[in-house]
Amino acid sequence: MNPAAKTRRKNKREEAQLETEMHRGAEFLEFIRIPIPDSVPLKGPNGERMGQTPRIYDLALFRDGIIHGIELKQTGTQTLKQSAFKEHQLPQLAKVYRRGGIGWVGCVFHDTETRFREVWFAFSEHARKAFEGGLDSLSIDWFRRWGVQLPKIMAPVVDPKTFDVKINDDGSETNKKRAWDFRPAHEAALGFLGRKKVAR
Repeated sequence: MNPAAKTRRKNKREEAQLETEMHRGAEFLEFIRIPIPDSVPLKGPNGERMGQTPRIYDLALFRDGIIHGIELKQTGTQTLKQSAFKEHQLPQLAKVYRRGGIGWVGCVFHDTETRFREVWFAFSEHARKAFEGGLDSLSIDWFRRWGVQLPKIMAPVVDPKTFDVKINDDGSETNKKRAWDFRPAHEAALGFLGRKKVAR
């Protein structure tokens, strides 16, 4: 396998891991998760393959009357390049905002050698405007200025298909694993949209 292919495979694994950890944290913290369908193959009139519809974004969470549309990215450097985004992703997140929700770009910045790992979220509209303003990448310092860092938490393991908490044969929960706490981002969205938490 050539180096570029190895890098792409590693990047996909990192993004998939982040998505799993986001689901785990959302389930643990009782956010409502809205399923996002995978890409769907398109067929022509004679059944021939005609490409596929792109997945609109990676994750959707709901709480306190706000829907969060989330596109997850990863980078092993200190910058997230504009080329990491597919053409449809930021426009789809803009639709969430126009309909009263919040679109997010979430990125895990990591370094295997130093074990550095931070997850930052920023409003997708800020990212879109930064790219339109001439930036070709978003640095971790940009996220620190414009974004919200998600704290790491430990949460029960969830089934990757149903996202239900896995239970051992004796009825106990399986060992807890790393997850990410979305509440700081949700609270930033509440403030931005002028909403209040719903009493629980």
